[in-house]
Amino acid sequence: MIPGAFTASSSRAFAELARGMGVAEGHYRETPIGSISSLGIGTYLGEPDDATDSLVEEAVFRLVSSGAVNVIDTAINYRFMRAEAAVGRAIRRLVESNIAERRAILVCTKAGYLTHDSRERRSFIDYVEERLFRAGVVSPSEVAGGIHSISPRYVEWSVRKSRANTDLEVLDVVYLHNVMEHQVPVFGREATYARLTEAFAKLEDLRSEGLIGWYGLATWSSLRVERDAEEHLDLQRAVECALSVGGKNHGLRFVQLPLNVAMPEAVTLRNQEVEGELLTPVEAARKLSLVVVTSAPLLEGRLLRRVNLKPPPGMTLAQHLIQFARSASDCTLVGAKRPEHVEELIQLSRRPPGEAGTGERR
Repeated sequence: MIPGAFTASSSRAFAELARGMGVAEGHYRETPIGSISSLGIGTYLGEPDDATDSLVEEAVFRLVSSGAVNVIDTAINYRFMRAEAAVGRAIRRLVESNIAERRAILVCTKAGYLTHDSRERRSFIDYVEERLFRAGVVSPSEVAGGIHSISPRYVEWSVRKSRANTDLEVLDVVYLHNVMEHQVPVFGREATYARLTEAFAKLEDLRSEGLIGWYGLATWSSLRVERDAEEHLDLQRAVECALSVGGKNHGLRFVQLPLNVAMPEAVTLRNQEVEGELLTPVEAARKLSLVVVTSAPLLEGRLLRRVNLKPPPGMTLAQHLIQFARSASDCTLVGAKRPEHVEELIQLSRRPPGEAGTGERR
């Protein structure tokens, strides 16, 4: 396995190196865990095939090599485990060619969705029945909607499987994936927070074993709805759950949510209460010392066809739309695979991101 894990000192050294390679001042953000690029690569979309594997591997390799990116985002269910494997191969090439230290790269994955391994010739149903249900990894009663579980056993299985897929000794960040969106409609709000606390306790155990660095919550809609909505995620309560099992040095340090011109709630909707103050999700996350990662800046490319905006001189429409999210978060994930899109992202890293957004950081 590839040894090592993300460290603040190595990330700062890499950020300095990247500035020498031409990235803009301010492109690397200083966060509570170290320096991270304001652009990251996402690995969600694409067919589960060899051609897409190669595109993902090359995109990760090129973006990190250029200094544009030191944040890589994936998930065990992305392309049914193939995305994680492609990320791992790219990191091995970067490390073995002495282009980047493993300790300079923040590798993030996610657990929550049931998945199969598309590299094996068996169906999703057969894989889940044999490898998960019969093996005692998770029971049907712990699964919401037939597809989602945060039971401690499944979370641990996912982490160990993700380590094998990436061939990484340590996963820097493990997000619990769309928890409120799936769990609350089936189990209710109070039971979901209880399940979340149990999952956090397991993640704290895995931190103690040295298998993961930190953990987080990756969301789609639960941070973009009103406070009285069924699936609303209360960030202060989530931190309290982590404090109850991990103490003041708990590992809940990341939150992920969509942000784009069509979905601006992360910076416009005051749906979070922290210490009696109503805040936007981004403001609340900063006040709670969480690293803010945004996703879907182009809404899987749909915004390029839907919005009528004129980008500033020297920028493409895609870069302009990404810049909106990039300027309001610590890192914005972009699903770039095609070489021309990768180069577009590298060009954007040569421009300053603008202000990091509102809210204080402790």
